[in-house]
Amino acid sequence: MQEPRQKYNEPVFYFNPNGNCFLDAEFITESSIILNPQSALPNNKGKIEFSFPNCDYVISCNFDLIISDERNYILRFKNLKNEDREFIARFIFDQNSLTKTQLKPEAVL
Repeated sequence: MQEPRQKYNEPVFYFNPNGNCFLDAEFITESSIILNPQSALPNNKGKIEFSFPNCDYVISCNFDLIISDERNYILRFKNLKNEDREFIARFIFDQNSLTKTQLKPEAVL
């Protein structure tokens, strides 16, 4: 069964040993970010930072790069804090989060 996901068009900052860069995301799930097919690709492991529209809450975590059966490039979160996972879940399941409300850390489920 596929994990629930939400469109996610915010830049993902990638800490690269050879120079930092931005990755283009397409979707977010509670455990990963799915990259846009035209995105630059990171190394197999690393650290990323990302945030949400109209919100100052920044999530920073390590990841593993996975290539799915559908040929998607997935950044699987590692060492994600529980409050960060809950914040991502709120973003995914709040259908009005992008248009009517602003996400706030204190509003986490």
